[in-house]
Amino acid sequence: MTSEATGEGKGITAEELQFIWNDIANEIIEERKYQDKRHAFPYNMMMAILTEKVGKVAYAYQESRDEYLRDTLIQTAAVCIRWIEHLKKDVHAIKLARDTDGVMDIEEQQ
Repeated sequence: MTSEATGEGKGITAEELQFIWNDIANEIIEERKYQDKRHAFPYNMMMAILTEKVGKVAYAYQESRDEYLRDTLIQTAAVCIRWIEHLKKDVHAIKLARDTDGVMDIEEQQ
């Protein structure tokens, strides 16, 4: 990791950086919970939703709207996590089915 990536040389200690990362992670977790309450979109919509979020990130960046950019990046990260969770659940379901009957092939799920 470079000193720029860790904040070294800018007066940020490792402890402060860890605090910042924890704060960001907590914001993403809260957004992820909010998305579950507000949006019940199906898995096949993940790419469309992620693409929409990335478009909003680009707009916020282009317009130099830092607060909106930050909020949209948090939302985008939460969408990515939601997608990863879904993929992980699929992998778990495949393993469970394989353990149950011993014949299921991973390609059957795709």
